[in-house]
Amino acid sequence: MLVKLIKLLAGIGLVTAGWFAFQSRETVLASYDWEAEPTVELAVTTTVVTSPPTTRRLPDPPEPALALPQRRDTRGVALPRVARAPVADKTVIEFSGGTARLLGTVEGPEGPVAGSVVRLDRAIDDQSDFIDIATGEDGTFEVTGLPGGRYQVRAWRQPDLAMLESFTAFLRDGEEATFTLTLLTQTTDLELKGFTDAGQFKLGARPRFGVTVRSSTVGSDGRVYLQGAPGQLVTVQTGGALANQQLTMVTDAQGVAVFSVACVRSGPASIMFWSGEQVAQHPTPACAAPPPPTTTTTAAPPTTAPDTTSDPPSPSDGGGE
Repeated sequence: MLVKLIKLLAGIGLVTAGWFAFQSRETVLASYDWEAEPTVELAVTTTVVTSPPTTRRLPDPPEPALALPQRRDTRGVALPRVARAPVADKTVIEFSGGTARLLGTVEGPEGPVAGSVVRLDRAIDDQSDFIDIATGEDGTFEVTGLPGGRYQVRAWRQPDLAMLESFTAFLRDGEEATFTLTLLTQTTDLELKGFTDAGQFKLGARPRFGVTVRSSTVGSDGRVYLQGAPGQLVTVQTGGALANQQLTMVTDAQGVAVFSVACVRSGPASIMFWSGEQVAQHPTPACAAPPPPTTTTTAAPPTTAPDTTSDPPSPSDGGGE
């Protein structure tokens, strides 16, 4: 009972204290001068500090191990011969698989020719094929394992040595044939081409003509071709009705040299030219005298004689009476 009384008195005290506090607050608020209160503006600055994100590099994955295939060592292993693919309507001509043999020596003007080319042409019916063999340091060659058949043999060395004809051999399987192939040096040929016709060789004129120096060269197939030889010195000697003079010129990139001469009198003319050891005579037309000038006579117009006759006098009007 005593405890309940004490709690009741404590509650009454709290209520009384709260009421006095409320009354004191109302008095203060009523007496406060609100208009005299100054206005205060606050400037608020907000600073945001950020820090970079923290990253961590992961280690690279390990390289995968390469599994290399195991290959068999084929060094020293004889490879099978690969046959040529047959062509429609064409016979495959072989140069192996037999027991025939061709051998010989290639000779030139100065003895055995090293590094020359020897060509073997084999024909079956109307078709043929060939192989090329190089001679050794002593100019010799040898081809073994050939099947029997007909072979044509020739040799050359670019650009100056060649054969003019080939040799033919008929071999049975197991036979052999020996050749001595002789190469000849191809010389320089000269050719003259006129650049003016015969009508230009006249007294007082300066006709032109050209000299073409063509050199024989051996091609990659062993055949001889003529082509212009540049840089060749050409000398021309003129005479007869042409001015007696000696002219010299070097051929251009096409192997051509062009000269100009003068007809100093009428009559036969001659031109001789040479380059190196080659000498040629040009069939030169004669220098002709110009035809005499032709004169034209103009007939005078016909003249008319003056008329000397006069009319008879007319009779007088009054003389008859």
